[in-house]
Amino acid sequence: MRDPDRDTLLRLAARQAGHFTLAQAAECGFTGAQIRAHQKTGTFARVHPSVYRFVRYPAPSYGKVMAAWLAARGDGVVVSHETALWLHGLSARSGREVHLTLGTQSDRGQQTPLRSVILHVARRRWRPDEVVRWEGMAVTAPARTIVDAAEGGAGSQAIERAVHAALGSGLATRKTLADAARGRSKKVGALLGRAVRTAPPASARSLEA
Repeated sequence: MRDPDRDTLLRLAARQAGHFTLAQAAECGFTGAQIRAHQKTGTFARVHPSVYRFVRYPAPSYGKVMAAWLAARGDGVVVSHETALWLHGLSARSGREVHLTLGTQSDRGQQTPLRSVILHVARRRWRPDEVVRWEGMAVTAPARTIVDAAEGGAGSQAIERAVHAALGSGLATRKTLADAARGRSKKVGALLGRAVRTAPPASARSLEA
């Protein structure tokens, strides 16, 4: 049995806000018993059943999002809704729960319930251009994020602020919002339309882009 490679695990965790999965630790030569031993000594802390973090690694504000995304098995899942709004800078609050979206209903059956995580199932699977990388995580792109949040029940004021911020910063345009909203409910369409119409002049200049 090879000795565990702590340096490699630390470098990997550094790309994941100080977190790592049990599978990643195993690839670095750690056994379950060794992980538990490091947990007892305070080197590692368990965040979710399959995710740990280096205790002394500086914890960024998005650490809990990274931990949840890793626990939900990474690339097959995207960070979405209010959590993605916050990551994109379209909301000032991260919220107590982390919102993640699964591609299909069948994926839900493979998921273990996670503390403080809300799992959604995509009504329409995201297109390649509707997912971006944010600090290594798969996150819904701004326009798709806004539409998902609106459909998920986010307040009208929160959606209006997000639309105005996205248009003003160039993170979204009227076209990308319309594309993302295609096939959604009339309520969502009306909410987005009202938000676009009330966008301030600085945002309005980007509407035709």
